[in-house]
Amino acid sequence: MSLADEFNAEIKSIETRFTGGLSNTSTKKFDELVKIVSKITDIDQEEIYITAATSRASNLWNRLAQGKPLTQHFSLALGIIDASDLQGGISSASRFIGSGVGHYDAIILAVKRNELWTIGTVLDSDKLEIYDKIAEAFPDVTITHEHTNGTDSNTDEVSFAWYVGTTGNDENGQWHDFSEEYINDGVWENGWDDKFIDVVNSIQIGDHIAIKSTFTQKRNLPFNNHEKTVGAMRIKAIGVVTGNSGDGKHIQVDWTRLDPFKTWYGPGTLRETIHGVSADEGMVKKQLLGFTFGDEEQDYSLCEEKYNDETDEVTGVDDATYGSKVEEESIDETKREKGGENVLLYGVPGSGKSWTIAKEYCDDEDRIERLVFHPDYMYSDFVGQILPVPKEGKVEYKFVPGPFTKILDKAYHDPVNPYYLIIEEINRGNAPAIFGDIFQLLDRISKDKDGYKEGTSEYPITNENIAKEVYGNKDKKVRIPSNLSIIGTMNTSDQNVFTLDNAFQRRWNMRLMRNSFANHPYATKGVLDTTVSWQGFCEVINAEILRRDSVASSEDKRLGAYFVALNDLMWHKEEDQISDKESKEYIKAKHKNARFAEKVLKYLWDDAFKFDRPDVFVTSKDGKDVSSLEVLVECFSSARGDERFEIFEETIKEALLEAMPKADPEDSKEKSGH
Repeated sequence: MSLADEFNAEIKSIETRFTGGLSNTSTKKFDELVKIVSKITDIDQEEIYITAATSRASNLWNRLAQGKPLTQHFSLALGIIDASDLQGGISSASRFIGSGVGHYDAIILAVKRNELWTIGTVLDSDKLEIYDKIAEAFPDVTITHEHTNGTDSNTDEVSFAWYVGTTGNDENGQWHDFSEEYINDGVWENGWDDKFIDVVNSIQIGDHIAIKSTFTQKRNLPFNNHEKTVGAMRIKAIGVVTGNSGDGKHIQVDWTRLDPFKTWYGPGTLRETIHGVSADEGMVKKQLLGFTFGDEEQDYSLCEEKYNDETDEVTGVDDATYGSKVEEESIDETKREKGGENVLLYGVPGSGKSWTIAKEYCDDEDRIERLVFHPDYMYSDFVGQILPVPKEGKVEYKFVPGPFTKILDKAYHDPVNPYYLIIEEINRGNAPAIFGDIFQLLDRISKDKDGYKEGTSEYPITNENIAKEVYGNKDKKVRIPSNLSIIGTMNTSDQNVFTLDNAFQRRWNMRLMRNSFANHPYATKGVLDTTVSWQGFCEVINAEILRRDSVASSEDKRLGAYFVALNDLMWHKEEDQISDKESKEYIKAKHKNARFAEKVLKYLWDDAFKFDRPDVFVTSKDGKDVSSLEVLVECFSSARGDERFEIFEETIKEALLEAMPKADPEDSKEKSGH
């Protein structure tokens, strides 16, 4: 068997032997292939590195700049591409040719042509010319050959630099960023008295140096981070060391302020107070140096690889023995909307609370989190909880945010838009217990104060889970931002619900929803086939409710103007026109026509007039004893026209038939409403 046949057979074997084929993460899958490549090239097996990727060039370059290549120098890299050729070509791989870790003397690519694996491209250098050996092993294959002198010839590249932080405690013990003072004075100072002394003393005159600040970011990134928190580093100034005091504390620097500053994301981000970076540490650090001191742009494909949706929640900030404080995401707080508030809309059922939210506050579901409180609803449902999450055959425990934390996260990262947390039926759950420590955040400042805008929480809380989820920093104090409002709704007629205590209520703007038919879209729609309009019906029944002393909190028992929807009032003639009483069409029409009675009469019977039924409803009709809701609904539904209201006591019936406005016979088309 020829070497070319062995090469093809072994890659096909890898595809079938290992779960996931070439993408399998096993470090053993290429062991036999390394031996074959060694025979083809006469290169020692220990000097060969093999990796596989899709047909995109960026995916392959990611593989060549990760893992083992960052720990040693390999003479040859073989990249396996599951395509007939590499998209984007191999020219850009010349940056990987050179000395030091993360670099190679030559790179070859394996491609799949006519179902056969072969070598399709060779990039070699003066140090390792291997094209002839590859061509000899694959005599019947067209191989693209490129040659480079390597990257070491560029004498203008910065191959080593110091990255230093500038934050620490001032003389008053307050955290402070000293970067402006250092740049203006041409110095840098190690703020520690017992750390980094030897490191600072090792800094040489002529060394390159950069001021950096580290933070985390989750929104508005220049690549898809799949909602992961990303470590980032802002480069504020670069310079050259001009002097070292030798005390481990002070150096002199010729600084150049970067305006605008540069921002580096993900892999390579440095958290230590002082960190020496060498191009020999790998491709990422080499790119970081070129980005910082040159005109190179960051290759975001490395970030996309790190923050794919299969990875855990990671930041990409290098761990540090000692570190300067990691800052929060860079957000322009001057642009944040202000005026966030807590509003409690209360009124009778159907007074238009939900409609008011949509019309007067927000109808953009992307800026709303909507939930309903109920007796079993808890703090963990509202804020979030630690839950087991299966991952690769194991169970991990992760904080899963609730609606409060989700909307807080959205509002914080999008300061220019208002956001809303809508809590329907807020008094149906134990609100103080559900809010828990969030209760403290409901106090808001009434005017801009201490860098916070009107509507921001006045008193912050400590909650590591929320802080890590929203800010990427578990130590940051949590506040409701000024662009997040909380809107609650409450029916005043509800019985057997939780009471909102005064301490809770005083933190809300209480807004009574007037029970009004002004601009009502179907006020004059008749009740089914009667001449009585919905508005007329409501006003007569509500007057009767208010008149009766026996109705506790009678004002709260009134029918709301939007207690029913337009469809509840519609009369479907098919019920009288279809002769087959067992047909689906007849049954459907009958059910639709019963909606009004089964909703409105049920409420009046069971709630509003529960203790006054004999004085409101007739006790018998057509020989039937009207002693149950079932009989009441049947009497109403079986009648036609205004005879339906004969279920009411005579004075109420007459008032209904005389009520204004009368039903508009033209008002039969469905209109938009609540």
